[in-house]
Amino acid sequence: MKQKRIIFNSLVIIALLVINISCSYNHQTVSDSTILKYEKQLEKNQNEMFERFEKFKPSSLPTKNLLSDHYEKYKRKFRDVGLQSLRMIPIFYSSRVNLDKISKYKKYGIEIFDLDKQNFLTRHGWNFYTAALFSPVIIVGTVVDTVSYDFDNERIMIYTTRVDKFYKGSDHLITPPEYVKIYHLEGFYRNGVLGRKIGGPTYSCEINKSYLLNLRSAITQKNSIRCQQSNNEAIENEVRNHLEELCKPTSFRITNSVKITNNIDLTYKNIEEIEKLNDTINFYSRDP
Repeated sequence: MKQKRIIFNSLVIIALLVINISCSYNHQTVSDSTILKYEKQLEKNQNEMFERFEKFKPSSLPTKNLLSDHYEKYKRKFRDVGLQSLRMIPIFYSSRVNLDKISKYKKYGIEIFDLDKQNFLTRHGWNFYTAALFSPVIIVGTVVDTVSYDFDNERIMIYTTRVDKFYKGSDHLITPPEYVKIYHLEGFYRNGVLGRKIGGPTYSCEINKSYLLNLRSAITQKNSIRCQQSNNEAIENEVRNHLEELCKPTSFRITNSVKITNNIDLTYKNIEEIEKLNDTINFYSRDP
């Protein structure tokens, strides 16, 4: 009886070891796969960032060799502070996020490490102040016109907006413009029926209303291809004109907005404090 119990216990131990080894192997395989996926996303986002710098960049952007050195240092710092969402490095960098101030952003509800655990993907999008930190341009603007167009099974809304004030990013433009165009994906056509996009927030701005707007450049790899397609004479003239506008430095994508009301002063104050804390304007003149 005693011998049988010893044999049984030995078999249990062996089984547990086998399961543990198997689980460890599978975990390592998933981890390697995930790392490879993140590296590919990082490479794609890097290429897009450097391409965008050709047309939309702050005046303080270093020359090519200095920029490459500065960016590599920033990548190392990103990992050193414990962030793991590698695909986000170019987004952090092009937004000029100060990695030394991560803990202090919490005062404004900007939870960088919590977002990192989710790979910066949230069901309802980022809160306003998080979007502000990651937006190269922030303006107060009044919508003066709206128009929509359909292309590649997408419905795009364009808000022509008068710039009332720059809070961030005027250094991306040689001459701050009087008006900008803001492009927003409204939804997709499926079987001829327009449906709302899935995931992320949907914005709707009213004509003659003013907004505090967090913006990113409309210059993306996808939109660069669409700019080239504007030469296609088969496309309607009006749509071709919209496609041409996509790659201009005065064309933007909206990341978040707040309608201007009598209670907006605290939001203005917080935006100014975040900008001062981040020290955006001196990003390239200091070591990451």
